[in-house]
Amino acid sequence: MVVGDIGVVASVVNREGTVAGQHTSGEFASVDTWLRRNDRWQIVNRVVLAIEPDQ
Repeated sequence: MVVGDIGVVASVVNREGTVAGQHTSGEFASVDTWLRRNDRWQIVNRVVLAIEPDQ
């Protein structure tokens, strides 16, 4: 969704992998907030939350 110079992207991502030997696979909800500055889009905030299997 874009309103003026602000854009918001919401998504669900399935990821598989490890970080520093820790299993980090799963389903995640992500919301990115973008701001248009000088005719260029820049991400200004990202929120990522794990979606638990029973939700």
